[in-house]
Amino acid sequence: MIPVTIIVYILMIHFLADFGLQTSDQATLKSTNVKQLTMHVSVYSMVWFVSAYPMLGSWFAALGFAVITFIAHYMTDYVTSRIGKQTILG
Repeated sequence: MIPVTIIVYILMIHFLADFGLQTSDQATLKSTNVKQLTMHVSVYSMVWFVSAYPMLGSWFAALGFAVITFIAHYMTDYVTSRIGKQTILG
């Protein structure tokens, strides 16, 4: 079972990295501008790279986690930001 402190840590890091550090340009333009999407996902992944070290105890493991996170988050935001834009503009 995952300790509650780890779950809270993960939620806090996700909120900070995905929403708190995302600029308004990134939020509004990532559905049409690959550079803005890449910048957002890069910041998100860098925060996870630094934050994963205390949990994983290895910079190499943290880097691997950050790379996987970059790929997964990029694909997710690429699709969902476009779906969201279509829904809003409908």
